This record gives sequence, structure tokens and C-alpha cells, in this order.
Amino acid sequence: MEKLKYLLFSFLLLLFLVSISLSQTEASEPILTISLKQVYSTSEEINISFWFGFSNSTPLQNSSLNISLISENLKYNIIHQTNENGEAYIYFPNLAEGNYNLTVVGIYEGKEFMNFSSFVVKEVTEENETLENETINFNISTQKEKYSVNESVGFDIHGPKNTSFLLLIEGSNLNMSFELQTDENGSCQFSQTFYTPGNYSARINEAVINFEVVEEKIEKNLSLEMKKEISLNESIEFNISGTPETNFSLEVIAPTNLTIFSIFAKTDENGIFKTEFQSNQTGTYSVNLSFEGGSILDYFEVKEEKTEFKISTQKEEFLKGEQIDFAIFGPANVSFQLSLEGPIKILSDLNTDESGQAIFSTVL
Repeated sequence: MEKLKYLLFSFLLLLFLVSISLSQTEASEPILTISLKQVYSTSEEINISFWFGFSNSTPLQNSSLNISLISENLKYNIIHQTNENGEAYIYFPNLAEGNYNLTVVGIYEGKEFMNFSSFVVKEVTEENETLENETINFNISTQKEKYSVNESVGFDIHGPKNTSFLLLIEGSNLNMSFELQTDENGSCQFSQTFYTPGNYSARINEAVINFEVVEEKIEKNLSLEMKKEISLNESIEFNISGTPETNFSLEVIAPTNLTIFSIFAKTDENGIFKTEFQSNQTGTYSVNLSFEGGSILDYFEVKEEKTEFKISTQKEEFLKGEQIDFAIFGPANVSFQLSLEGPIKILSDLNTDESGQAIFSTVL
């Protein structure tokens, strides 16, 4: 009986340990948080805390955190261990006045997890004692809620006149701080360009404005020009034009419904591409031009080449026994048969010369 109790206790303990392991395994990737104020005075001790763990509140114990603090004239690089609660604390006494950027990196299963933040240290004066007990009210706005990548975002800021303040801009992987000042009317205009799409927030004390940066897709458009009718063994030129540097595929499908020509290419910086194709079979061919955003289907006809000749004489009436000269014009170096029909019938095999001309003389 005692042995059965011992086995049952061991099984429950093992089940408990496995459930703890699974709860951590099933959690998402760990997160790394920073807790600090945005503004400190030169006379106060700066306390910053960190937490490293999973979103289900499971801490990562005894994990190394690489902490870097950088300002214009200062650089700290410190390594701290998290405690049993996944926490770490750091103290910076007597930091000089200025803007500071803080970076912390934690490692889990060989992968780095990073977070950023910024704060400012100011010297308290009689004219400006607003760091701890007084909050200056500001208003911040943007012209719109959504901007494109590489588009300048303008911030319209209003607050007390001739007052310095810190503008904090945060994104998914971005933290920036800018020390600005209102003019004699209490206003300040500031612009910043963002190169990464995502959701951003701009903050001054308690005033916050949110906006989004999106990657604008350029609409692709191409056109196709070609002859509608060509002769057998004649080359046809495809002229493609439209949006510059657009990838496309071009297929030529024969009357037998087989693809006999295909090409993958892209238009040049002027949006132009040209290529040729030579047919060896008569019939109707289809051409399919496919590109991002659309496709074009067109047709052309290949016909048997017709050989045309022109024939002339010196005049329309001749006397009996008078020589008649026939001047014949057609393709160069081509064999043909001349047929004269009347009271008598004459057949003669002839050839045009390099200029496409032949002469035939007879007496009737």
C-alpha cells in the first residue's frame, strides 16, 4: 500500500513538472521589457528595471542581459543576470544633462531578443521645475493618420511659450527622442521621415498621437504592340511598354495550341522592352503577356507569302511579224513560267535577275 502511494505521488509530481515545461514551451517567444521614466533630473538617482520572460508571465531565470547606455559623451556597457522572477535592476547616479539611448539584449535558445528606450536628464532651475511634481500640458497632432514609406510626417505641437520639451517617437522596432522648444507663441513644427512600415506613436509628457506608416504599392501596367498579319518566315516584333522595371512573361501559342516561344524579362528604366519571333507555320497565333496586376491576350495571323509579278510591253498593238518585248518585274532571283495564250500558245520558263527583272521577246 505504501509503495502504491509512493508511485502515485511520483506520478503526480512528474505530471506537474511536465505541465510547467509545456506551459513554457507552448508560450510564444520571450519578451523583454524596460521600465523607466522619460525625464530625470541631474540630482536624482536613475533606477531602471528589466523583465525577461514569456507572455504567460513565466520568467526566464538567471539569464544574461547585455545593457548599453549611450549619450553624446558617455557609453556604458553592463551585463546583468535576471533573478528568480526574471527581473534585473540597474542604477545610474549623477548622470550629466543630456539625451540618453538605452538598449538591452537578452538571449534565449541562442536567439537574441532586443528592446530600446530613451530618456532625458535635465538640470532643475528656478525657471523650470517641472520634472517631478509639475506636468506641462502639450498638444500634438499630425495632418493625417496614415503615411507612406519615405513620406515626411509633420508634427504640429502646441504648449507653453519658449519651453523645452522631449518628443518621443516609438514603433515596433524603433525608439527615438528629440529635444525641441516652442517659440514665443507656444508652437513648434517638426518633421521626420520613416523608412519602415508599421504603427507609431509620438509622445510629449501625457500627450500622445498615433499614426501608421504603410508601404505604398505601385500599380503596374503594360501594353503590347505588334503587327496583326505577317507572311510565313517573316519576323514579328513585340513592343512592350509601361511601368519601368516591371517583371513579365510573354508566351506565343501556335495554331496547334502548343507554346512555341516564351520569355521572362522586365522593362527597362524607361518602361520599354522589345523582342522578335519568327513563325514557320501558317495560321492564327495567340500572344499572352502576363505581369503583376494584369495580363493581355492578343492574336496575329501568319499567311502564305504571295509572289506578285508585273508585266508590260512597249505598246498594246503590234504588226504581224513585229518583235514583242515583255518586261517582267517581281522578286529577285525567282523562277517562274510565262504563258502566252491566243491563236497559238507559248510557255516559257524564266528567271528574274538580282534586281527582280526579266525580259522575254518573241515574234507573232
